[in-house]
Amino acid sequence: MEFPIFFVVVFLFAALLAAVILVYLQIYKRNINRVVQSGGGQPVKMPAPYKVAVGFVIGFLVVALVIVLALKESGRITTPEELIRDAQGEQTLAEDWDVTVSMDGCLAAVLLYNEDKTDHTFKVYKDKGGSRTDYVFVHGGSSSSVEQSAWAYKYGGMRAIISMNTMGIAGISCHDGAEYTIDPNAPFALVIPDGNFDALDTDGEQIDLDGEWWFEEVDGNK
Repeated sequence: MEFPIFFVVVFLFAALLAAVILVYLQIYKRNINRVVQSGGGQPVKMPAPYKVAVGFVIGFLVVALVIVLALKESGRITTPEELIRDAQGEQTLAEDWDVTVSMDGCLAAVLLYNEDKTDHTFKVYKDKGGSRTDYVFVHGGSSSSVEQSAWAYKYGGMRAIISMNTMGIAGISCHDGAEYTIDPNAPFALVIPDGNFDALDTDGEQIDLDGEWWFEEVDGNK
C-alpha cells in the first residue's frame, strides 16, 4: 500500500464511521420520540449515542494505528531481494541489466550494470540502527572510479567496495584474516570489515589500489 492510499483509506473509514454514528443517532431519537408520542411505555434499551461515538472513535484510532504500523513494516529494507527491488525501482534500466549485491552488518551495496559492462549505477545503504534491521539509501549514482578502478564507502566499522573490475581483482584479503574470492571477470559489490586489506589478482599478487589514480573512498562516519 502506497503512502497516499493510506490517506484515502483513513478518509473513507472516517466517513463510514461518521455515517454509522449519524444513523445510530437517528434510530436513537426515533426510539425516544416513539415513547413520548405514545404517552407511555418504555423505550427499547439502547446505549447512549455518546457512548457509541466514543467506542467507534476508539475503534477508528486502533485501525489507523494498525495501518500505520503495517505501512512502516512494509517499507523496511532487510534482505538482498528488497535491496535489489529498491535499487531498481528508482532507475530507468533495461530488464537485462545484471545486479550484484552485498550486505553485512550496518552496510549494504548494490551494483547494476548492462550486458556489455559499459554502463552502471550503484547504491549504498546503511542500517538506521535500533533493534531491527532497516537499510536506508545514503549514496549512489555512477562513478569513473567504479568504471576504471574501485570506489569504497566506510561506515560503522564496515567498508563497501564497488567496482566494474576492469583491473581483474580476484580476491580481497583483509589483514584481520577475512578472505573473499571474487570473479576477476565480473563486476562486484562487496562489504568487508573496515580495516587494512589487499586486493589480489589471479596469481595472488597485490594490486596497488592506493596507487590507482581512479580509486576513491568516502568516509560516511564524518
